[in-house]
Amino acid sequence: MKKITIVIIAIIILGIVGFATYKLIKKEDPTPTQTDAQKFASEYTEIDEDNIFIYRTSEEIIKILENGSGVVYIGFKECKWCQQYITYLHDVATSVGLEKIFYLDILEERENNSENYQRIVEILKDYLEFDSEGNPRIYVPEIIVLEKGEIIGHDNETAYDTKGYSDPKEYWNEDRVTKLKTKLKTMMLEISDNSCSECN
Repeated sequence: MKKITIVIIAIIILGIVGFATYKLIKKEDPTPTQTDAQKFASEYTEIDEDNIFIYRTSEEIIKILENGSGVVYIGFKECKWCQQYITYLHDVATSVGLEKIFYLDILEERENNSENYQRIVEILKDYLEFDSEGNPRIYVPEIIVLEKGEIIGHDNETAYDTKGYSDPKEYWNEDRVTKLKTKLKTMMLEISDNSCSECN
């Protein structure tokens, strides 16, 4: 009888300890669902959570480039030129009524020269700069405006040549910002109404 009592007490204690540990882990390690806009704002500190950037994989971006309509932004958060550029891109996109910009973080794909990176380079080759070995390369920030898989606009002004400036805020003076916004707006207005889709 004494052994049964000890076993029961041990089971109760183990149950209490297990339940307390579960509650503690659950309390300390919540996994809140983060929206794309929130994630983007946490990575790109020049923009707030009220943004229209939508994360896409390289496979999804390939489909958009081949068949989709809308705006694709290729970059990565470690790029200070991207950090500044996206503020102008977002301003223009929202001013013309776009509801989303498709975003691909290209850093890892480019470093690994993955098959998907090579495919994206092949699609964009006529718009890209060349590396020191003469190969087309995606420098960032890279913006592509599409209409049913046809590139109708492109910009990578500070992706390759920053004209000797090391600070994006110094480069982007009022005149350059105005010219960029005008260019982006003209390209975005070429997208047909209600055609901002990922693939047909």
